[in-house]
Amino acid sequence: SLGGNVLGDVPDNGLLINADVTKSTLEAISNVIFVGIWHPAFRLAPDILSRIISGEFNNTDLVLLDVKVFKNIENVTARINELGASVNRLYGVNDIFYNESLLVSIAKNKVVNLSKIPDIANIEEHFVPREELSQSSVVVGVREAANQPNILGLTGAGQTVGVMDSGLDTGNLATL
Repeated sequence: SLGGNVLGDVPDNGLLINADVTKSTLEAISNVIFVGIWHPAFRLAPDILSRIISGEFNNTDLVLLDVKVFKNIENVTARINELGASVNRLYGVNDIFYNESLLVSIAKNKVVNLSKIPDIANIEEHFVPREELSQSSVVVGVREAANQPNILGLTGAGQTVGVMDSGLDTGNLATL
């Protein structure tokens, strides 16, 4: 209703917006905690920022990062390559996030330079989810079923049960 545009999300549940209103108008909106000028450090996930500040990223060891892009992914890719990093698309060509997400392998001491590239929304360390199905029943509190029929004489034998939840989100709307 204020005539602004949401440009994208930033780490720690923030939104980057462009609005033609005063700072005090934005600050008066309920649940608004901070209004200020966009700074490259805001693109960095908090854990990466704290590791940079502590000096852990003052070396040429490689780090694998997920980089979300607002727009101009080809230009962003070219700029990342200029930093000596390798860049791949994080998702397949048919995925809805294909033009928004990159997988970047870069020297730790270049991550600050990476955060200064326009059109980058956020930078997070990449991780590969591990399958831990052997632990899932413990995590969700499932107990073993009795090996005998229930009151109706049903055992569940021969039934196939599948459960899909948000933990299987692949980023592809076709698989949700």
